[in-house]
Amino acid sequence: MNYGLPYKGSKNRIAKKILDILPAAPVLYDVFCGGCAVTHAALLSGKYGRVVANDINGMIPHAFETAITRGFRNEDRWISRDDFQRLYKTDPYVAICFSFGNNLHEYCYARELEPYKRALHYAIFWKDTGPWRELCPETADALKKAVESEQDRHKRRIGAGRAIVTALKAGLMNGTIDPAVMNKPIYKKIRKEKTPGVRLQSAESVERLKSLETLENDERLQRLESLERFERLKNLETLQTDESLCRLQSLERLERINSTDVPPVLTVTTGDYRALNFERGGIIYCDPPYKSTEERYGRDFDFDDFYSWCEHQANPVFISEYTMPEDRFVPVAAFTVTRKMDTKKSSICHEKIWRPRCQSGI
Repeated sequence: MNYGLPYKGSKNRIAKKILDILPAAPVLYDVFCGGCAVTHAALLSGKYGRVVANDINGMIPHAFETAITRGFRNEDRWISRDDFQRLYKTDPYVAICFSFGNNLHEYCYARELEPYKRALHYAIFWKDTGPWRELCPETADALKKAVESEQDRHKRRIGAGRAIVTALKAGLMNGTIDPAVMNKPIYKKIRKEKTPGVRLQSAESVERLKSLETLENDERLQRLESLERFERLKNLETLQTDESLCRLQSLERLERINSTDVPPVLTVTTGDYRALNFERGGIIYCDPPYKSTEERYGRDFDFDDFYSWCEHQANPVFISEYTMPEDRFVPVAAFTVTRKMDTKKSSICHEKIWRPRCQSGI
């Protein structure tokens, strides 16, 4: 299961493990809630009567609140690069569904790919294949047939990619599609295994066909859902997708929280962690910026001040971090996590949950 919103640094993969460690209490405070993965897991866990989601960037936790109340149900806008620059600071749909690597401030598509992504968006959301036909007439008929015959837009997304790739392969093999078409940005890096019998016009074209790679990886898609894999096209991901739809689908999935008989209360707050007030008996969970990483999410963070704040809380405090001063904090759990660095690289990280040593009696 996926937890929370698409978000850089999300605890989606280990949210359930974290909740298994945190004790039950009347209220859980997710102090640096980010994309609300832990908040989401807490709401579903049955361990808390109330969950408080706080973040200094209030747009994202409020977007989570909107998502679980079906607020994105009718969202289908295409967002251009210019639209993104105007709206990303105030419109969560724009920031979440159209940012690069879920960083909330950079547009997700390269300039050369943007027209093709727009055309796919039109086809998948509205069954309008006109823009795709203008750009890629060689596969337009296949795309039109795929989207017109499917009413569910998420199935249209998968079917559209399959139809385009199948038509492209067939056309290259039987000679009805000029191999030069592979120079188009949306085609030229699609990964493909081997296609025996395809006659190409140049050695360069042969190389392109052997390592078709472009539509293979979209970071957001990999984080948000496990797509159906095709027997012969197992590495094609971007052509199968409209990325904004994938992220929108993840927002819609959050509605399931409301299906519980007695849903816990969610409270969203915005502000500095030091300004929060905590009810006696509540549990405090912190996922602050990590000291060992270069990313600070665009803000300076005073780690010494944070350490001191943790040690002075009357309520139990649990902190996610790789490392902390071991003379002041003790690890209570550890997880091995594969962290995606980019579309082809990953690293193994050792996440830990820490407690202040001075709180051993709480």
